[in-house]
Amino acid sequence: MLDIGAKRLISSTVILTGSGGQWINAIPGISVHFNPNLTFRASAVEEANQFSCTKISLDIPTGFDRKTGSSLFMPDIILTLAAMKTELLLSGVTAKIYLADIGISKNISNEFGIKYPEDFSKSNLLTYPTT
Repeated sequence: MLDIGAKRLISSTVILTGSGGQWINAIPGISVHFNPNLTFRASAVEEANQFSCTKISLDIPTGFDRKTGSSLFMPDIILTLAAMKTELLLSGVTAKIYLADIGISKNISNEFGIKYPEDFSKSNLLTYPTT
């Protein structure tokens, strides 16, 4: 474990804890899948799960199972970016889900066949399901 100011970095992953007692799981899924040089340490994720603090995952949690919705990292909150990920609709996902608008326009979303959250016109941070 390395100390970095008010944050700690476990091993060579990018799981951080801040002074407020929150774990943030921000291992980029696509980069991990396509970049063999980025190391993944399950023991660091398992260590994060043991702490009694708020655990937050940025988009799909580490070790996510697309069949069941369970994951190695067990977040309390998932912050998903730009659009709802269909994988997060599985019954095994128990975390509270937020959608964040990151500035991708409705036109661009439509061009790529991605359903644009209409409620982004009201707020740039939504809870799911939207009401």
